[in-house]
Amino acid sequence: MTKQPGRTILGLYNAAWTVFRPFLRMSKRLGKGYKKRLVPPDWLSRPVNIWIQAASAGEARLAEELIRELPGPADLLLTSITDQGMSGLAKAADWAAMHRPDLSIQTAYFPFDAPILMSKALRQAAPRLIVLLETELWPGLMSMAAQAGIPIIVVNARMSPRSLSRYLPLAKVFQAIRPAEVMAVSKADAARFALLFSMEQVNIMPNIKLDRLCRELDAPPEPADLSLLFAPEARIIVLGSIRQPEEPDIEKMLKILCSDAPEAVIALCPRHIHRLEHWQSVLRKTGRPWRMRSSLSPNQPAGPGSIVLWDIFGELPQTYALARAAFVGGSLKKLGGQNFLEALAAGLVPCSGLSWHNFSWVGEEIIKAGLLKTAPGVPEAAELLLEQFHAPRDPSEVRRELKDYLSARTGGAAAACSRIAAFLSAKNQTEPYSRSPETGTSFKMP
Repeated sequence: MTKQPGRTILGLYNAAWTVFRPFLRMSKRLGKGYKKRLVPPDWLSRPVNIWIQAASAGEARLAEELIRELPGPADLLLTSITDQGMSGLAKAADWAAMHRPDLSIQTAYFPFDAPILMSKALRQAAPRLIVLLETELWPGLMSMAAQAGIPIIVVNARMSPRSLSRYLPLAKVFQAIRPAEVMAVSKADAARFALLFSMEQVNIMPNIKLDRLCRELDAPPEPADLSLLFAPEARIIVLGSIRQPEEPDIEKMLKILCSDAPEAVIALCPRHIHRLEHWQSVLRKTGRPWRMRSSLSPNQPAGPGSIVLWDIFGELPQTYALARAAFVGGSLKKLGGQNFLEALAAGLVPCSGLSWHNFSWVGEEIIKAGLLKTAPGVPEAAELLLEQFHAPRDPSEVRRELKDYLSARTGGAAAACSRIAAFLSAKNQTEPYSRSPETGTSFKMP
């Protein structure tokens, strides 16, 4: 059995959760589902074979990909921290109910990571295997699972240098409760996990996100409804997911675009809604006609030469599908970049600044393939946008090239599910404890 970290460290960790619990009740992110996060007796209705933890909406989509590939029959528990994640897991469970009747799925809020609560969760769930997605390293869960002899594997694992620097002061703790296997999405990520856990080998797998993106290309966003909000002759440039630190750069870009493409309709889409007031102030000074997205209608569409400030969120993929050129924000400063794949899936070759490491899992080769244009600064980015605005590529051709690029890099979900199946079917895999709902299992705090 894996050696456990000392009583002092886990005891302090458990106490910290107890002290801060009242504040968590008031949290917008963690307050919802608060009582369920405390693992009441009815947290689950029955034990499971596999517990999959997905932090939020993005990881929930990865969990759905695993469900599509997982050999059945199986009894699954899907958990998440956020409401958005829970909604994503519910959709995955609904899909499985229709297409995978061999899978039985329960969804639940991920408990607060106090070891004493995780021991309760493990008694109820009684999993034979725990699957953590990406960077889901929870000391409470991992320590209690190690004590109970329940293997943990981390799939689609990724870890930034910044995250590693935060984990390293507790390296001895994580090494004592390290997972049975880590499947990382790149050599760099694998090296960081190997350093943290002091593991000789970390396996590398294709990124599951590429599986999903490749599949979603068969159902591109429909721009029909939004197209009615623009005049028939309107030609659109999108400035998408603009972040606050790069706003002065985007203001400069706006001036260049308005000067060199006065006929363009510019869709300005801030990443966060609280920045709308700032942009309203900026646009009042431009001298160019502008409107809020919420004011557009088929009877009052946006015409050539105007700016539309997007104040309705969730429409960015459809907006990209209407455009001739797009810049994707979070990339002119060291912010890691926003999701340029949405523009690609809509048939645009996006323009980005040099900071896009949040999506480096797609592969640096995407630039060589001509599916992402990067620029070191505002003038260069504006020039790329103007080139594409005046001579846009055929969207169907862009999407075909993207699918070819992705197809050579898919298979992550199948690789992860193969390892999951191997753990469950291993000859030396034994039930770590009784599944009796009456007696459960005794978990001791170190």
